[in-house]
Order: sequence, then C-alpha cells, then structure tokens
Amino acid sequence: MTIKHIALSFGYVEDNALGWVFFSKEPGFKTPIEALEDLALGLLRAYDENLFYEKTLGDCCKETQAVMPGAKLCAKCGHRFGPEELWDVEQFEYWLRGLVRGTCDSLGMTFDDNLGWDPWAGPPLGHPLEEILLVSQPAERFLVKALNPETVPDRCRLALIQWWEDSLRGWPDRDREAFIAECNEQKFNW
Repeated sequence: MTIKHIALSFGYVEDNALGWVFFSKEPGFKTPIEALEDLALGLLRAYDENLFYEKTLGDCCKETQAVMPGAKLCAKCGHRFGPEELWDVEQFEYWLRGLVRGTCDSLGMTFDDNLGWDPWAGPPLGHPLEEILLVSQPAERFLVKALNPETVPDRCRLALIQWWEDSLRGWPDRDREAFIAECNEQKFNW
C-alpha cells in the first residue's frame, strides 16, 4: 500500500467543517503515519512562513525595530518579533481549521514547491482508495499528534511535549506510540 493522498476534515461535532481539504504527494509513503507526519511538518513550515514572514507590522512595531534593531518585542503593543517566538499549539490548530475556508489559489500560494504537497480542489478522482488516507474530524488534532518532537523546529519541541503530557492526563494508554499504531491501522478514533 502506498499513501499518495490525504483528505482532511477539520473541526469537531457542531464545529465540523462541511468540506474537506485534499493534499497529494508523489511518489507517496509506505505507511499512513509517514504520510501524516510529513504533511503535518510541511503545514507547520507553511504556518511559520505565514505567521512570521508575511505578517504586516504596525507602525509602532516598525518604530521599535528602527530604534532598537535587536528588540524581541514591540515597546508599545508587545508584539513579539521573529521565529524565536514560542510556538502555540492551539494557534496552530486554529490556523489549520482555517484551511478549509481557503481557495485553490490561497492554498496553492501557502504551499510553495519545496513542501512537495499539492492542495486539490476536490478528491483525487480516479485513484485507488488504498492510496487515500481519510482523516475525519478533528483533523487538526491528528496533525498535531503526528508531529514528531524529534523533527519539529527547536522552538516547537517543548510546547509539543507539554501538549502531549497535558493531552494524556488520565489516558496512560494513549501515548504517541499508541497513536502511531492506530494511525497505521487507519483508526482515527482519538
């Protein structure tokens, strides 16, 4: 089995999105967790690029940077500068949920050619079902769970480990290894 396509449904219960977001990557992956982890890491890179490099700074932020070039945050509004800002898991999940409201153009512009994942306007018709990994609600949670603390940028690592610890309170059998096993069996029932 080779996974070449991932279909994502974001939100949960009443907040579940009515549409799906589809991604494809050739030549594909041997296991569902490899595919989901690769897509999650690509989405994290796209999130970082959108968040830190294309953000419009306010006049007060520009003034602070001009007066104090090495400043880590704005002297007036407190906005943090640069990718050294700590990663916030919930903000990443919120950004992921917003993907379903995008267009083909906006998704295509979000993911440059380096990521290797192509967003689709609809399902990859004509492809065998075995090549398609369906991740139903809440896809944003499964994408975060797929991120490997060993491969995320350093600034994300502690927040991701803390998120796992918080998520596992009261669920000792629901660690990352259990998630990987269930993902590879395509049982998304967390």
